[in-house]
Amino acid sequence: MRFLLSSILSLAALAAGYSRISGVVTDQTGAPVPDATVEISGGMDQPKRLQSDTTGRFASTPLPPGTYTLSVTRSGFAPQRLPVSLSDKDSALKIVLSLAAQAYSVTVEGRTSSLDTSSAAHQDAFVLNQQMLAELPVKDGDILNALSSFVNPAGGAAPTIIVDGMERTDAELPLSSIQQVRVNNNAYSAEFPKPGKDRIEIDTKGGDDAFHGGFIVRARNSIFDARNPMADEKPPFSRYGYEANLSGPVLRKRLWFFLDANTELQQQSQAVFAYLPSGILQTDVLSPVTRDSFLGRLDWQATKAQRIGLKYELHIDKTQNGGIGGFSLPDLATSFYHHDYRIEISDQFVLSPDLLNSFRIALGTNTTRVSSANDQPLVIVQGAFSSGGAQVNEWREEPRTDMQDTLTLSKNKSEWKFGATANFHPFRTYNADNFGGTYTFASLAAYEAGQPEQFTVTTGNPLLSFQQDDYAWFAQYERKIGSASLFAGVRNEFQSGLSHYLNLAPRLAAAFAPGKDQRTVIRIGGGVFYDRRPPPVLEQTLRYDGLQTQQFVVTDPSYPALPPAMPGSLAAMTVWRIDPNMTLPRVYQASATVERQLPFGFMLVSDYSYQRGTHLLRALDINAPLPSTGPSQPR
Repeated sequence: MRFLLSSILSLAALAAGYSRISGVVTDQTGAPVPDATVEISGGMDQPKRLQSDTTGRFASTPLPPGTYTLSVTRSGFAPQRLPVSLSDKDSALKIVLSLAAQAYSVTVEGRTSSLDTSSAAHQDAFVLNQQMLAELPVKDGDILNALSSFVNPAGGAAPTIIVDGMERTDAELPLSSIQQVRVNNNAYSAEFPKPGKDRIEIDTKGGDDAFHGGFIVRARNSIFDARNPMADEKPPFSRYGYEANLSGPVLRKRLWFFLDANTELQQQSQAVFAYLPSGILQTDVLSPVTRDSFLGRLDWQATKAQRIGLKYELHIDKTQNGGIGGFSLPDLATSFYHHDYRIEISDQFVLSPDLLNSFRIALGTNTTRVSSANDQPLVIVQGAFSSGGAQVNEWREEPRTDMQDTLTLSKNKSEWKFGATANFHPFRTYNADNFGGTYTFASLAAYEAGQPEQFTVTTGNPLLSFQQDDYAWFAQYERKIGSASLFAGVRNEFQSGLSHYLNLAPRLAAAFAPGKDQRTVIRIGGGVFYDRRPPPVLEQTLRYDGLQTQQFVVTDPSYPALPPAMPGSLAAMTVWRIDPNMTLPRVYQASATVERQLPFGFMLVSDYSYQRGTHLLRALDINAPLPSTGPSQPR
């Protein structure tokens, strides 16, 4: 009866020209801000207090036309206060909260708050903010290597990297440009190809209405290193890094920027210890390394309902005198060059108080070159030394276009999410490795006698072009029912060049908080997760198909002259093929988790996970003899 009366009053208010104030609360990156307090005052006896949900949305009851004041507060963010003029139509707002200045306080309460049962509220989720990132021990600035201890890759594959909502193959980001890192955020989300514990989500910084800047200097010297057993003296080593960042407004409350530049110089020494016919060679060779990166970002609040972002990333790496050390002599030096740029455009639009669309597109090219210092044949003397030329000559260009669109509908205690991604990756590769040939000697005595054991050489066309495109779509639904939460989703992955296009990956999860205090949450879930075929697998089968490139071997060749009739005296080596019935690798995962909130801020989490991989990629020798037909082996 009370519910019916409330509904009748609400309908009567709407009929009388009353309207609602609704909207979404986000941070500067566009991510939703849950649990924000929204207070509406003016034109009423008592202010109305609302709370944003897990997607950052809020909506008031019907209000009469007039001018109101909206105050939005959230811990860790600067408060927002703005006037709202309400007519006979609903008012939809997008409120962007900026980070508050650092402040430290301790609040002791007499009771413990309840736990959240939503799928994104796992208590074993790992979240790193800026302060924690600054204190994280990161060797050589490699944030992904530092975070590898917190993930659990399914099937042994590398974890999925998500940067500002888009999947990436890597994330060479400077630490000062990272706003937040999350692991195991929504374990069974259909939005991503991997489970939560196999996924690293990174949000980068944006500007705000205040200017911020910083300058970092990193230094390391071999004076603090341990002795190298391969060198008489401690090899010299030095590493110096410089990083500067600046952010602030271009147009206050409308347009903001963030800039970060980073450079690193390394001078590392490679210890050589080899046995030559003239005696033992023990020396050090310096290998300079330079790494430069730049990140620039613009965020434009085009309207109250639309936010547009532009981001540019550039990475340049150079290495000289690589591949030297141990038995490898200095004439085996190689040079390495890597150039990678990326342009990303994002558009977030609030279509209605309940509907948010997010579109992103990224363009870029990844270029890598590796070359030898000379083109002489490689000479390998086992157990003694390697000299000549490194026989490495290759380059690789990977232009890419990635597109993604996500639509989120939140209504009451339900949330629907739909999306699709398309990744277009053409490749141009050049590989002339071992085109000059390699001599292998069984021992130093065989080398002095000029009697190599074998000679291997590669011939053919080193240039290869191919393309591999990846596609996916997903749909998911979540609803909170009292102290329980239900989640269901499905994702479909498919790739170009494969005969199977329907790879449905269903995912289900549920959570329940028994008891009135809701200090205990029980979670169960399960799902299917598909992996993709890596581009090097396709490249290997195209390059070593028996026509594009051939590999040959000659036993007991002449030395130092090359064999005169190479094609007639050589035997062909391995030819690679992809199974025409190949399907994508997949992992089946199920888990059960119990979360318990303890006194004094402690949390107890007990988790059981089951994983089973099928159709995993492997190389199979189809020419191997059957067990009963091969040559007999001594027992």
